[in-house]
Amino acid sequence: MNTPILSTHIPPNFESSPEGVYLKTLYNVGFRLTKISPLISAFIQFSINQKEWVLDVGCGFGIATIPIIIDGGKVIANDLNEQNLDSLKRKIPTESHGRLQFSNAVFPDGIVLADNSLTAILISRFFRFFTNPKLERTLMLCFQWLKPGGKIFIGCNKPELINDTLTNAGFLIERSDPFGIIGQKP
Repeated sequence: MNTPILSTHIPPNFESSPEGVYLKTLYNVGFRLTKISPLISAFIQFSINQKEWVLDVGCGFGIATIPIIIDGGKVIANDLNEQNLDSLKRKIPTESHGRLQFSNAVFPDGIVLADNSLTAILISRFFRFFTNPKLERTLMLCFQWLKPGGKIFIGCNKPELINDTLTNAGFLIERSDPFGIIGQKP
């Protein structure tokens, strides 16, 4: 993976942060959440109500995917780590596997989706690894993949750094706070 990294600074104590929510990823390219944040909760609620395909980028062990599947939603779970995807598959009842697709492709370049094929996309704690040209291209792809009215949920510590790029890609900013950004395709 030759993705340029904007920042490799991860606090040395992030595994035992006050919230107790961060764990290193297997490939040391960031961390994953172990508790549902307000942004992830909003993604889950929106996705459950849609009952159409959503994309969970960097899904880890399925903190967002599992509740959506349990409540009848459809998820494309994307993670570079096949072990995470295998673990997730074991956690989902067999009768629900038809509503769950797995992808260990590199996001976004390895993912091929039809235009207007998703109702929501979750990208949590991911964009800090992208330079601006890749960020712009990625958000434009997400805009193409989403149906009108679809939403993108971006978990990031500094949403103000992404707001302009998100609106330039065509999204309307619905919410921007310290937990992240929610944008909607008109």
